[in-house]
Amino acid sequence: MLYLILGLSLFFLGMGYLINANNASSLLSGYNMMSTEQQAQFDLKAYLKEFRSFHIFLAVSFALMGLLMLYTIGSDGAGIFLGVYPILAYLYFILKTRRYNGPNQQGQVKWASAILVLVLIGLIGLFTYGYQESKLGFQEDLLIIEGMYGIELRSDQIESVSLVDDLPAISHRMNGFSTGEVRRGYYKTKLGEKVRLLINSSERPALLIVPHSGYRTYYVGTNGAVQADYEVLQAWINKER
Repeated sequence: MLYLILGLSLFFLGMGYLINANNASSLLSGYNMMSTEQQAQFDLKAYLKEFRSFHIFLAVSFALMGLLMLYTIGSDGAGIFLGVYPILAYLYFILKTRRYNGPNQQGQVKWASAILVLVLIGLIGLFTYGYQESKLGFQEDLLIIEGMYGIELRSDQIESVSLVDDLPAISHRMNGFSTGEVRRGYYKTKLGEKVRLLINSSERPALLIVPHSGYRTYYVGTNGAVQADYEVLQAWINKER
């Protein structure tokens, strides 16, 4: 997370210096879509000055606030900040600099703003859903772990359950939701095995559920009751069988 914050900060800083008057006709979004007459009327020099100042501010504020979030709230809070803050910043910049656009470009400004708002709403929805705890429970003859990428298994579909001291070494995420300690979805280990993670916190040990077919599932709740979850699950399996 630390390297991601610093890397994105450098990226934003580089953006401020990458685009200049010589390459704006090719690289500057919106400006490169204008006709020659429209570009002649556009105050490119003043716009690029604001463009650079904005990206310098974005880079510095992103680094400082991102690090503050990381070391005070934790990696999960920093993950939300990384997703939301740049969208809000660019929305502010688009609205602030719309005066540079003529009447013919105001529609593009509105569309760009609307798209950013929709992305922000979608991102907030994703975080809201993704951070809902994957709770372990039972319904008649089914083991149910609710939430994103949850599972439903009958007792006869479960080969074994156990507690493991740590998660396997992960190579990459194939599909899912990850921010800091929260990891939900399908992952590939460094040994090439595909597994499902339903991890809500950094607490260990983790509960390992091995089905007869399908993905091995590693589960950690947020209630500090991994041992209790294991004992309840083991008792349920013994009862059902």
